[in-house]
Amino acid sequence: MADSNVLDPEVVDDGPNALQLRNPSAPVTLIDLAARKGEAIEIIDARVQVLNTARTHAIRMTHPEDWVLFKTKDERITGYLEDAGCERVRPIFGISIFDVQTPEKIVSSDGKSFAIIIRGRGRSGLTLDELDAVEGIRESTEDFCKDLTGIKQELRVRQAARASLDGRIVRELTGLGSVPIEELAQAWTGTRKKTEHCRRGRGFGTQDERHGGTRAGAPDVEPPKCGVCGTVAAIRKGQDGKPDWYGCPNYANHPSGKKWSIEVPKWVAEQQAKAAQPQTAAAPAAAAAPVKASSKPVTAADIFGNREPGAEG
Repeated sequence: MADSNVLDPEVVDDGPNALQLRNPSAPVTLIDLAARKGEAIEIIDARVQVLNTARTHAIRMTHPEDWVLFKTKDERITGYLEDAGCERVRPIFGISIFDVQTPEKIVSSDGKSFAIIIRGRGRSGLTLDELDAVEGIRESTEDFCKDLTGIKQELRVRQAARASLDGRIVRELTGLGSVPIEELAQAWTGTRKKTEHCRRGRGFGTQDERHGGTRAGAPDVEPPKCGVCGTVAAIRKGQDGKPDWYGCPNYANHPSGKKWSIEVPKWVAEQQAKAAQPQTAAAPAAAAAPVKASSKPVTAADIFGNREPGAEG
């Protein structure tokens, strides 16, 4: 007796099932594809095209402010989609979040702080992938609620924990937790959205520097601008005894083959030479009202707090 669980490779369904197998949500095995013979490659290509199109359009719906860029030691830059941006891409992948449990409050041993944990499940209607027991966690010590107390503080932490749960599910089901910067730039081609408008995270210097400050110990001169795209350059550490150098943070978006850099000592010497040249006296300007200087310089931490970008997920 023939095994009913084994497909006959000579029997190929040319009906509606042939189209259904191209749907990335349709279960398919190697046996299914073997039965299709030459059509198997077309089915795989069609499924890949659907997923790539969904991913590109999802990124295109986001804004640079929804992303935080991270840079590794070998200069690779990837983007992390924050919780707010995840809400924009949910419809593309048909993501539903369900079985959300009652928030759980965990109080610290000293009773001065607490954390809220919310657990839930998620599913993509496009791929039918499903996630179980995902956790969203936020703490009362984070900057977004440090000025609140009592019920208002707890409500704020609960809301943030739920946003964290939703964000983690969306990033996992869409693969948008770590996207190469080149893919972001390609998806935004033809729009006003630029990767240089994304926020900077780990790998881009200190927190003050990422928000426009100056790296400690940096030369006391204005940094140069990239000769290719005009972006303000950042200092890179010289290797093998070579001097430090300025490079473009936006180099990944340069046209193919176009590079730019300048050694720090050379740039500093040029700027100091310009400063030493006699200056032509300018016409006296109208006196302006004196401005009282602040006794304490404002740092990025004063404005943005101490939370690392991307920490909410």
